[in-house]
Amino acid sequence: MDTPDPAGGKIIRDTEGNPTGYLSDCFSLTDVLKEHFSYTDEQVYAAFKEFEAEMNSYGITAFQMAGGASDKVWKMVNDLEKSGELSMRVSAGPFVNFSEDDVLEAVKSLDDAQKYNSDWQKTTLIKALLDGVPEGATAALSEPYTEAAGMGAGYCGPAYTDQETLNKVVAIADKAGYQVELHAMGDEAVHMSLDAFEYAQKENGKRDARHQIAHATLMRDEDIQRMADLEVIGAMQPMWFYYDPFFSYMEEANFGPERFAKEYRVKTMLDAGIVMKGSVDYPITLEVRPLTGIQAGATQQSPLDEGENDPKTLRNPNEAVSVMDMIKFYTTNGAKALFMEDKIGSIEKDKLADMVVLGQNLTEVDVRQVANTGVLYTISGGRVVYEGGDKTVAALPIQ
Repeated sequence: MDTPDPAGGKIIRDTEGNPTGYLSDCFSLTDVLKEHFSYTDEQVYAAFKEFEAEMNSYGITAFQMAGGASDKVWKMVNDLEKSGELSMRVSAGPFVNFSEDDVLEAVKSLDDAQKYNSDWQKTTLIKALLDGVPEGATAALSEPYTEAAGMGAGYCGPAYTDQETLNKVVAIADKAGYQVELHAMGDEAVHMSLDAFEYAQKENGKRDARHQIAHATLMRDEDIQRMADLEVIGAMQPMWFYYDPFFSYMEEANFGPERFAKEYRVKTMLDAGIVMKGSVDYPITLEVRPLTGIQAGATQQSPLDEGENDPKTLRNPNEAVSVMDMIKFYTTNGAKALFMEDKIGSIEKDKLADMVVLGQNLTEVDVRQVANTGVLYTISGGRVVYEGGDKTVAALPIQ
């Protein structure tokens, strides 16, 4: 109970000050944890194949891993491709810190990894973390957190670098031809990200960069259209679009009700012309099924209940979008983020045969039953990689 917060992070506590078991932004603990996790190549390959099988069962045929990639990861994917064991298309890239040396090293790694590029693997992405998270009061805001956040008067949360350094790092990666994804949750971090992408355009010339902002939780009104004009993709997590009794409660307390109501303005962003892809932030969020994300985005309520959405989980009905719009998050828009919209993302002549056969028509069933739709077949590269049986599945448990 008396343990101090680690450097740069926060131990989330209950109203009586007891640790809840949730740690926010505790990067200083990672070196300690690394000592307890050491795996052989055989274990990593086996784990990835199990991961593939599980994702295929949810209808997933491609994913982007923003951060954490290295030559070891790229080689593993390439080996599985050569052996015919790869059943998902992969785009993976490294994390970088905010230094010119670090981003130049990442660029060199990606340059070397171009030998792995194929229809199955894309090595085109660099990721960096610009701020923390709202529930931990570490997202970078333009106005101070509430008193309830317990961080003192005038506290706005840290950006992990200054604008000048951010501009240089993004411009270096952009000039090399790579896609940059910035984690930005607070409105100040989102604004800084857009400034950096705009700077890169001015320095290097406009190109089809498809840079991304991960989360874009809170945005200034004027930055919504600006994000669309800069053609920055929103890497969104639809399972965060509803009111979660744990995380959303903390966010509302830290932001105050007025700012909290402006989180995840999905319909507003869509109407402005922002391309958004569906993602999950796995393993932070363990519910990875696209069907649950589609329902959450179309209802702004939790899909994780007994079939009738709990009204207590309703966030902002004015920001709900159509089922078809949400389907695009996980199909055409996802393919565009991977630079593969000419080959995957829709069923068309001359495209690769990646598709999912579902047990019911998502546009015809009650929107509250979308998440309970069964995956009958998952087809990847023309090969059936998963075969289910039920047209519908049991109602998902509350998590």
